[in-house]
Amino acid sequence: MVAIWFAAQAAAIFSLVIVAFSNQLLFWISDTHIDIGVFSALTIIVTVFLSSLAMIFLVLLWSVGAERKNLADLGVRSDATGWRQYGIGLVGGLLFVLSLVLLVIGAQEIFSFGTTSEKLINLLSGWDNLGGSKFWMMVVVLAVLFAVQGASEELFCRGWLLGALAAKRGIVFGLIMSSFLFASLHIHYFFNDGLAISSKQLLIGSIAIGAMFFMGIMFGLFSIRDRSIMGAAGFHSSFNFFAVVFSMIAILQSEEAKEVMEALSQAFSKSTSVQDLTPALVVQLVLSVLVSGFLFWRFGLPKSETSSEKL
Repeated sequence: MVAIWFAAQAAAIFSLVIVAFSNQLLFWISDTHIDIGVFSALTIIVTVFLSSLAMIFLVLLWSVGAERKNLADLGVRSDATGWRQYGIGLVGGLLFVLSLVLLVIGAQEIFSFGTTSEKLINLLSGWDNLGGSKFWMMVVVLAVLFAVQGASEELFCRGWLLGALAAKRGIVFGLIMSSFLFASLHIHYFFNDGLAISSKQLLIGSIAIGAMFFMGIMFGLFSIRDRSIMGAAGFHSSFNFFAVVFSMIAILQSEEAKEVMEALSQAFSKSTSVQDLTPALVVQLVLSVLVSGFLFWRFGLPKSETSSEKL
């Protein structure tokens, strides 16, 4: 179990190294005919896709090959109920992102004396700029990418890790530890300024990791309630997809980037490199805590710990 977790960590770190190396390559190709925005965006897409496939492969290799489990034991359902759970998760992820955006706008409106609403009106007024085929083609690519990426992390963290830990030490231990290990996959939030961690970056990283931990609790409670990972996978994929797409839209409309690929690269950078204590980061932490608390209050945990052996 520990070996698989370290392998997943290695896959996550490897993907970050590839992205960092690609950023260095940008300096080398800046004087060539290669489009820097296209190169950066394609590198991110390929890296995320391949690292997600690697995580799926590692989990299936160990759980199916070594532990002799089947997909149902990992919480994967392909029946009508499973796909209904997945669809509900997709809607839940969209609603979570919309709630996050509205709360952030509200907070900024209070403290910026109306400038946020003016910016929002300007963004909405330029919606026609998103009618190009490149933008919608990229939306389709991102939908596929995040479907695979969300499924891989849920298969690892909730499908395999939560079930294995709960079977050994109980459902509470499994839920907390799987969420902690899920958060640890995002440990790069501490190192946006390099290996020398400042007090500011320590605070920002702690809040970001805290948000990831409670997102993990939320996904875990979804999986326990559904006895499958389908709803959590749909929620996870939908959240990541809409967070990046909405960020792309904001970047394109504010003219921070002229091309779709450049906007995608910037959107990924903003979502993975948290260098300032933004309202969005704080609101995500608070919202994930509230949703986790509601799920626990509404559905609770299985009374019998033996029921935690399978999701």
